[in-house]
Amino acid sequence: MVNSRNFQTAFLVLLSVLLISSGSALAAKSPVKILGMNVESEDLSRKDKKDLFKVIQATLKAYPKLSLVNPPDAELTDIMMDLECIDMDTECLAKVGKKYGAKQVFYTQVDKKDAGYALVIRVVGVAKAKALHDKTTNVKRVSALSNALQANVVKVFGKPPSKEPKLGTLMVKSTVPGAKIFVNGLYVGIGKIKIRRPAGKYTVKVASSGYKDVLFNVKLKSGKTVKKRARLKYAQVVKPKKDDKKLPVVVEAPFYEKWWFWTAVGGGVLLTTIIAVASSGGDSEGVGPVIFSVDPQNAWRDETLRGMSR
Repeated sequence: MVNSRNFQTAFLVLLSVLLISSGSALAAKSPVKILGMNVESEDLSRKDKKDLFKVIQATLKAYPKLSLVNPPDAELTDIMMDLECIDMDTECLAKVGKKYGAKQVFYTQVDKKDAGYALVIRVVGVAKAKALHDKTTNVKRVSALSNALQANVVKVFGKPPSKEPKLGTLMVKSTVPGAKIFVNGLYVGIGKIKIRRPAGKYTVKVASSGYKDVLFNVKLKSGKTVKKRARLKYAQVVKPKKDDKKLPVVVEAPFYEKWWFWTAVGGGVLLTTIIAVASSGGDSEGVGPVIFSVDPQNAWRDETLRGMSR
């Protein structure tokens, strides 16, 4: 049988090893603290040294594996005296880094040369007091110091990782569930949407049949969320005015087509032909036969009716 006490002991040892291993892995993933020291130079103006230090800080910040430690406020000579340093060499820089809690130190010095300037850059590992980079670059002008400095940083730490811009989030909800939503003219969804887009200005349109379109502009910021609620209103129905209504046209039928006319004539068919001759001195115009008909289809032939219509 297995001794339970020995088993517990073995288990605790294994657990300790696992914890130590996981702690080491986490420590390895944590950013390296680096001390970027102020630029040392007797040949540059205070402004030039300040501007060059800003370049150093901005360049080192581009590396997520590095964590910047604020430079000391004290003068470098005072720090050297306190640490009993004779020269700002690798050993002294390692002492400075240890004093301010950094694992690496980035030191920059600029000296005037006959043909221009000498840029000295030293990167020191604090734990082993080892120089990771120690190089002097000659440039002709002060304006060229910035590019030379960045080139040296790339040689030490490699190219900085490309930064992907953080996207902004846009959330739009319509009061009409079936409304279509468009962003910059592109259809993105129905009723409720949540999209991520680069920072910038966007035009949103919410439309639904029977409702007025809602149109508005939004401005997205990196890493921020914009929420909008689109309240759609019914489209107004235009009613015609009373004056615009067209009244129906009533057409009056001729009297000989009305029921009372034929009722008076009777139900039978009467056809009478009268031939009359009339004369009144001189030449006279002959009068032809006069036809009376009770047939409504031939009513137009009746002279009596023709005369009445004249």
